[in-house]
Amino acid sequence: MTQSAYSATSDQVDQRRYPRFELSVPVILRRTKAGSWDVVMPCMSVEISEGGLSLISSGQLPIGEEVEVEFRLPFGTVTARGMIRNQMAFRCGLEFTALDSAVCEKIKSFCETLPRYVGGSSQY
Repeated sequence: MTQSAYSATSDQVDQRRYPRFELSVPVILRRTKAGSWDVVMPCMSVEISEGGLSLISSGQLPIGEEVEVEFRLPFGTVTARGMIRNQMAFRCGLEFTALDSAVCEKIKSFCETLPRYVGGSSQY
């Protein structure tokens, strides 16, 4: 699910694997410590796609870190594992790495009801 675009000009938006959509919802991000998901960081989503989401976090996250996120959408709570793919100040791009295919389809359908995201620097 990786992509090479880092800015969102109209040409680059068309080159993305998945279109991005505006979404601002609270996200609970969990980091591992000693093998358990016990470090909790509150975040806010900026945009979403079926491949991942962009977050504003309450702290910086290292690129490559595996995390777990939890957020609510109209069809229910989504819990997914992901990897931090880019970081700029307190905004990061997260690629979903473990997401149930049925949930992925629900996210894809839900995204089609949202406004298209056209700005920013996150690639997911």
